[in-house]
Amino acid sequence: MATLLETSSRAGGATRLSGREEGRSRASTSSACVETKTGGGCIAIAVRLARDRAWRTEVKKRIARQKHHLYRDDAAISVLGKFLLMVTARFMGKEAAVTLLDLDRLRATPLCRDPFDFVVVENFVRRGELGAILGDFPKIHAHGSFPVERVRCGPAFLRLASSLTAPELRSAVEEKFDVDLGQRPTILTVRGTSDGKDGRIHTDSASKIITLLLYLNLSWDNEEGRLRLLRRPDDLDDYAREVVPLAGTMLAFRRSERSFHGHRPHVGERRMLQLNWVTGPEVVRRELNRHNWSARLKALNPFRAQLMLPSLSGNGLLQLFWNGGRQVVRLVER
Repeated sequence: MATLLETSSRAGGATRLSGREEGRSRASTSSACVETKTGGGCIAIAVRLARDRAWRTEVKKRIARQKHHLYRDDAAISVLGKFLLMVTARFMGKEAAVTLLDLDRLRATPLCRDPFDFVVVENFVRRGELGAILGDFPKIHAHGSFPVERVRCGPAFLRLASSLTAPELRSAVEEKFDVDLGQRPTILTVRGTSDGKDGRIHTDSASKIITLLLYLNLSWDNEEGRLRLLRRPDDLDDYAREVVPLAGTMLAFRRSERSFHGHRPHVGERRMLQLNWVTGPEVVRRELNRHNWSARLKALNPFRAQLMLPSLSGNGLLQLFWNGGRQVVRLVER
């Protein structure tokens, strides 16, 4: 996606690619552009989209011409979603991370090492922000995890997603766990319900480095669904900590061969965001395929989220969204 936009911005317009070259270009973009794209570049693209009507029109035409490629390429669709979230994170991520998340509380909370490295931070989301976030939580009726960039949600929830992808949070997590995550890609997913099969004891896959769970349930009176950090792989009652999934509570842990966790079976609403730093881009692609997100979402709409950013031109909101290839950017006049 970033490559497509940059090509459009060159003087004289875009160069026509052969089928083989176009395939290589898509593969390269899918695997690398999100990781290598600088925040400044993303912001520059967003600003130009808001200010330059002619270029915005050209970009829309080029996307429309290539929509059949994007639509069939799950990695390209994922890149598009991540690009839009990156624009949001870089455009207002620092402000969001500072105002939404209590990073000082995370820094002040000691790291527990029994039975594995973890930290639990209550009231990690500032109370004054929770109401709007819970109100903007996506309506998820199906069981499973869904990429945040592909669900329909409100602006407050998107600000929270942006804060989780901001470098300020990553730095705080790096400091807490003494780990370098600078070159590690992330997977950000959302869950809305559990079906009674969740919570089986597991450690998370070896491809995950750090797992961060942020719960978003207004209340929780059930004994079921409370995550337990376990000392053994076969005993749900031998736990070091039980985490009640109340709104604003955050758990982060280092994945290891000892990071056993699980909860008693629960059926019903159980809302949370999950952020994983993983070993490489191939993990992101594998996770997309494993959950069959592409097939599941193409039946509805390949990209349904939308981001609303203040345009730096000062005359409206910059709306970025994917809608079956028909339109990606639009300036909404005030």
